[in-house]
Amino acid sequence: MVLPNSPRRPTRQGTPRNGFTLIELLVVIAIIALLAAILLPVFAKAREMARRASCASNCRQSGMALMMYTQDYDETILSVDKPPIVGYDGQSSKQTYVNWSAHLETYMKDWNAFLCPDDSRTYASTTTASTESGAATGNDPYDCFDDQNPTGYCVGFAWNSGFVEDAGMGLYTPYTTDPLGYSLYPGRNIASIDSPGTMVAFGDAYAKRDGQLACDTANAYAVAGGGGIASTALLRHGQMFSEVFCDGHAKAIRMVVASNPFYTKNPVLIPSNQADAVDFCYSSTAIFTYYSGQKAGSYPISSAITGAASVTCPQVVSDVYANSTILP
Repeated sequence: MVLPNSPRRPTRQGTPRNGFTLIELLVVIAIIALLAAILLPVFAKAREMARRASCASNCRQSGMALMMYTQDYDETILSVDKPPIVGYDGQSSKQTYVNWSAHLETYMKDWNAFLCPDDSRTYASTTTASTESGAATGNDPYDCFDDQNPTGYCVGFAWNSGFVEDAGMGLYTPYTTDPLGYSLYPGRNIASIDSPGTMVAFGDAYAKRDGQLACDTANAYAVAGGGGIASTALLRHGQMFSEVFCDGHAKAIRMVVASNPFYTKNPVLIPSNQADAVDFCYSSTAIFTYYSGQKAGSYPISSAITGAASVTCPQVVSDVYANSTILP
């Protein structure tokens, strides 16, 4: 509405104008587009930081549960075994790992605390008894249905089995069998760890049901059907993986994906800083008998260190880094 005495802005023809010119509209649209280009990445980064914080909080809660467990069991880390069990769905299964998270869930009463907001891998419960089949098809494409986790989402974390799988360099003594002949990873006593405050207990991983965190397994089930992420840029949390240490505190470690000629099953997942990799070793001096034939799929350290079946964990770390090429 124009007041009687208000001046009108004349056009070139001397007639009043009430709208915008095309140029003005284009300028406004350009400004909005520029603001969107600036702000949308900021918002996306803020959302990712929130998811990372949520993941770190879940890790921290799990760390507190681990501390309570070890206090109840004479400071001994929980063992991971593979007996026949009856799952939450009431079905009897063949041998399947009792996930480390199933032991700790009794202290937390919330399976969601073992999930990572950036881990979108899902499964559907089977209609028949599940088996330790390694199957990567149908309703369990990531092999993470474990008869105990009822959420439908794969557990987003994994326990530290040592820098390489099944060698006994981490939270567990070497892979063995229990008195009934079932597979077993015996838990290690906290007192046997050189420095609990600088040793990783568990953390972010793309793992299957038994959830091992090692350079040759932490990336092994990121892709449906089995297979790892082949690009560092695609790692979740902007490569900052949450890790819980044996004294219960948590922090993020920057991770990278690397190719390695001695391990061709999947790209390895290693800390970007080699010094952080030693945090996955329970001891810097203990000698381990480790060789490629010890467990199918494990990192073949004997192929890299000629004639050395007995090595220390730092030697293994050095070997992996010496033969790895970081993938962008």
